Amino acid sequence: MKAIIHAKAVTPGGIIDNATLLLDGAIIRAIGTDLQIPADAQVLDAEGMWVGPGFVDIHLHGDGIESRWEWDPVPVAAHHLKHGSTTMVAYLPYSLSKEDLLKATQMVQQKLDDGKLPNVWAIGYEGPFINPNQGANSESAGRTGTDPDEYIPLYEACHGKIAQWMYAPEMDPTGQFGDFLREKGITAAIGHTQAS
Repeated sequence: MKAIIHAKAVTPGGIIDNATLLLDGAIIRAIGTDLQIPADAQVLDAEGMWVGPGFVDIHLHGDGIESRWEWDPVPVAAHHLKHGSTTMVAYLPYSLSKEDLLKATQMVQQKLDDGKLPNVWAIGYEGPFINPNQGANSESAGRTGTDPDEYIPLYEACHGKIAQWMYAPEMDPTGQFGDFLREKGITAAIGHTQAS
């Protein structure tokens, strides 16, 4: 059992000043200002700092400083964990070539498989099937439509665990990609699109 004392606790009901939190492993057992702390509890003094649930970020590309998922995912994950994002999605960009997107997927997935990204839940894709007229540098995506020869190897490279896949519906006129996402249970995000 752990007890965090003298905290500004962020709760669904608001902020509790000078709070005590009782933790049993990963479970918060109690939050309050007049809790009895068990004698065998490890006590951590927050000294008035904020204590709250970890943040989940499902769409970020890098650490905002010097690294991106496709370059080296380890410092990206460590940077965001240090700043409170306890769970995140390695969101790969649309601007990579077909070959480079597959290589980046394989590299990030290998780091996940090796346990080097403990706070990364899955991979996500921003494209590459986006409208080239929408978004920064979107003309570099260079895709003319959805292509199973590209999306199936990406799906297989990350063992089918994809948190979200963004695409522009007008780039999928037959609906084959949308059908694929639905069949595989992958959440679709509509973006970089001219769809109404």
